[in-house]
Amino acid sequence: MIHILYSKDRYLVLDKTKELVNKIIKEKSKVERLDFFATDNDFSFGHVVEAVNTVSLFQTPRVVFFYVEHEKDINKIDVDSLIELVVNPGTVDLILAFPKKLTQFKKLHAALRKHADEHVFTKSSDVNYSSKLNAGLKRYNVSMNEGAKRIFLDKMGEDQSRFDTELEKLALLEVYIDEDVVNRMITQGLETDIFSLGNALLDKNRDKAFEIYHSLLNQKNDPLNLAPLVASTLRTIYQVETLASRGYSSDGIQNMLKISKGQAWFVRNKQMGKVKNILPILNELCKLEQQAKLGEIDRFVAFELFMLNVMK
Repeated sequence: MIHILYSKDRYLVLDKTKELVNKIIKEKSKVERLDFFATDNDFSFGHVVEAVNTVSLFQTPRVVFFYVEHEKDINKIDVDSLIELVVNPGTVDLILAFPKKLTQFKKLHAALRKHADEHVFTKSSDVNYSSKLNAGLKRYNVSMNEGAKRIFLDKMGEDQSRFDTELEKLALLEVYIDEDVVNRMITQGLETDIFSLGNALLDKNRDKAFEIYHSLLNQKNDPLNLAPLVASTLRTIYQVETLASRGYSSDGIQNMLKISKGQAWFVRNKQMGKVKNILPILNELCKLEQQAKLGEIDRFVAFELFMLNVMK
């Protein structure tokens, strides 16, 4: 299946892509997702072609997402090669996104109209996020007071791509969501993504783990930089469980490990009993990291092998 998305709004593109991928996952149980952004410094359209034409390493259905966010980057595509992908995508689900319709390339435009499912979007300013939040709360069967809703929407700010992920995280708490819960659990920055990745690994949620991992890569994070951060998160979770088993309170654990109250609370309530094999896994990560630094193994392969080992 081929989908073509037209919009100048990044959030709407990424939100619709997530919706399409989730639908594909429901149909096929598991998928391997590969993302390509024309804005990347090392972008090569040949990598997109290779991703579509190469057999999946794990023999799982593959989704390839290719995003040209800015019109100036349209010239980075090989039009003839893209036409061939659109006409003959093989077994791959292909999601393409452009800021506007490619009417200047008549053959490509005609191929897309014939073979792709087309989606055209307006600006995100037209989206009622209050209604979106209420719909999400209903979907997850979560109760949230009005003050918490205002704080949640404020914390999302311009980064509306976090909307569903953060709402899902709150839903996992299975508590009434008030202002204090939102303030404790919703933060900004790399720390939140690393913490979420560590928990997804422990939950053996492969789809969520790789979704966060690819999001971190898209933010220009190198696997060699992510490795010690994830290791630190897993080690912290191990320490929280160890201290909790010795009778330490959440406040005591928070102060001793210098972590947020929300993180201490989440680990104690959601991750207890899942870390008995953490130390051997951390040793394996250290070994893979050293091999990657020595050039004995590709750093991307090394980190992905680590994640797969955690989720066995």
